[in-house]
Amino acid sequence: MKSLIKNELLAGITVAFVALPVSMGISIAAGLPPTAGIISSLVGGILIGFWSGTHVTVMGPPKSIILITLGAVAYFSFGDPMMGVRAVSAAFLLTGMIIFLLGLLRVGDFGDFFPSSAVNGLMAAIGILILFSQVSTLFGIGFQPKSVPDFIMGIGSEIVNFNPSVTIIGLTSLVFLFLYPYLDGKLIKTIPGPMWVILYSMFMGYILNFGTESDKDLLGFEYSLGPHLMLDLDASDFTLNFLPSFEHAGDLKFWGIVLNVALICLLESLACARAIDKIDPGQRVSNLNRYLTATGIGTMISSFIGGMPVIAAIMSSSVGINNGAKTKLTNVVHAVTMALMVLFGIALLNRIPYCALAAILVHTGFKLASPAKFRKVLMIGTEQFFIFLSTIVVTLFTDLIFGLATGIITTFFIHLFSIQEGKNAFAMIFRSTNHLHYDEDDDHYYLSIRRYANFFNYIRLKRKIESIPKDQFLILDFSQAKFVDHTVMEHLQSLSQGFNSQGGKLELVGLNVQTPFSNHPLAARKMIIGTNPVQPKKKFNISSRQKRIKRLTYEKGWTFDVNIDWNLSSLKKFHFFQNKVLLFQTNTIKGSVGKNPLIISDVSYTEGALEGGIDHRATFLRYPLKKRIPLFVLEREVVLDRVLNTTGVRDIDFKDFKEFSNKFLLFGPDEEEIKKFFTPEIILFFETHSVYHIESSGDALLVFPKAKLVKSHQIEVMVAFVEELLDKISK
Repeated sequence: MKSLIKNELLAGITVAFVALPVSMGISIAAGLPPTAGIISSLVGGILIGFWSGTHVTVMGPPKSIILITLGAVAYFSFGDPMMGVRAVSAAFLLTGMIIFLLGLLRVGDFGDFFPSSAVNGLMAAIGILILFSQVSTLFGIGFQPKSVPDFIMGIGSEIVNFNPSVTIIGLTSLVFLFLYPYLDGKLIKTIPGPMWVILYSMFMGYILNFGTESDKDLLGFEYSLGPHLMLDLDASDFTLNFLPSFEHAGDLKFWGIVLNVALICLLESLACARAIDKIDPGQRVSNLNRYLTATGIGTMISSFIGGMPVIAAIMSSSVGINNGAKTKLTNVVHAVTMALMVLFGIALLNRIPYCALAAILVHTGFKLASPAKFRKVLMIGTEQFFIFLSTIVVTLFTDLIFGLATGIITTFFIHLFSIQEGKNAFAMIFRSTNHLHYDEDDDHYYLSIRRYANFFNYIRLKRKIESIPKDQFLILDFSQAKFVDHTVMEHLQSLSQGFNSQGGKLELVGLNVQTPFSNHPLAARKMIIGTNPVQPKKKFNISSRQKRIKRLTYEKGWTFDVNIDWNLSSLKKFHFFQNKVLLFQTNTIKGSVGKNPLIISDVSYTEGALEGGIDHRATFLRYPLKKRIPLFVLEREVVLDRVLNTTGVRDIDFKDFKEFSNKFLLFGPDEEEIKKFFTPEIILFFETHSVYHIESSGDALLVFPKAKLVKSHQIEVMVAFVEELLDKISK
């Protein structure tokens, strides 16, 4: 218990160093006082932290409403910014009421209704909007676009007025944020990327003398420096100066803003909550209806005292989980820490340049709309990419409601023309018959999906699946389904992992009857009427790497399978995968070393979630052991980490083996047992061989050189390494 509380305290404090600049950056970008984002985080942590219906979620302001809010503040200001802020506070208050009522109406149960590609397109459009809104601040330009057309028409003439000093800080901060995930060393990773940017920008602001008003000239560029380029946080902003004003309640524009903000807060809330559940170390599932009522109440309280809406903050939650968060206490600690930082550090916070906060938001926006997101959707299918792209375009040039509606309508018509029902197609697309029964002889549940499985009727299918205990064996049979869309396939993958994590099993059968729209495992698929429902003979075009691996496995008498496998529950027991979202494995090799089987496969997984997530694909070797050994992790140790002891774990050293202790970071729950296991012979073996990341789960080993794909000859070397290691262990 003491260790748990310590971890939660450390995680909460770490999260605060990310959440504070992000919260201020979001509110400033939205045309609100910096305190608006802070209030949202404080209310989300202190007032609703313990009864939000979630488990490791950290609450904060939504980034998705930045441009909507910025335009609303300008529209309702009439020359008085405070009037605009108060009108927006009223819109936020009504948003909170709507979300609260939606929670009472159990709308959280319908969070999976929207087509995945449309939601992804909406989030990508939000990322692009964030980019557009922050370019001016990043370069120190006074131009503030209110829409995409406004940005396109005006940025060309305004960019020449950039501020060189601001640009240097902004661009170097942005480059660091892009490089941060790929930097090695526990020292660097101990401090979150956004906090490094804040510290760096404050230092550069001091060096470039941002604190004093002055005019500069650089190669003909005239620009000014001064406190106006830095944060202006005022303690008086925490008073009730921004009480909601319903003066504009008779304006249709006001209600349009309320509906847009409510819709996007609802979607972002549900998307973030589901994404955080996937990386929850305890594999728990949030109560989405309770979560909506809590965020609705939090939003009402926050907006009444001048704050922004309260929703799940994906970036902060990911940081918390990666730093050991396991309970709701992290959310509360992060809010209390933020309050203390503001209470005692306003003077220091006011040294933060605006361009640093802009760099953090630009990086966030890019992650939401990165080329990798476009490529990923295109791989799933060209029809999904069309849905994705149409949602983005309409959102950018109209608003979020029209954008999402476009995505839904586009998906509907694609489904309509994909099914082969003639005149009955319109009515049939909504129909689905799901037959569930329990097979006592084979001790499993059997659910037959018939007709059409798509996002329109997925809720009914989901309810039947969720009625079955997750520790049971469930077979989903799609052999009588005429159409299965991408949204259903994506959700079934997530449900399958939920069963696996709780000791059950969800098996999909009958998908070979349909023809997939692409080779992606989550592609939509349809049955071709008039053909025999048999597995089509396909000639797989395997890569040169796969050919070399296939030759290697043939020579050794092993098996090699290029197909997709979603059952990765055995990997979750290893420390490396605890805070990662496992997707699937492929290129699976099954063989043996000695008398025990080994498995080598390319595993696809995500580190983080949504805009904080990075997709990886790497090769891992797993070897079951005949005897129990201590749980431990062994990996290369970086010099600075050793000197400054920033690993967050106790490194187990051996006085008589300095080379080993300097070369490796070794940790685990039972130091005494680990020291007994690491005999002089085993230590000498590691000292004289290449450095691998090695983990023990007690009954199995996980071995890999680096988190990347390895070549066929490297697989041979890795297997030889394991053979030698097992020889030492068995003695």
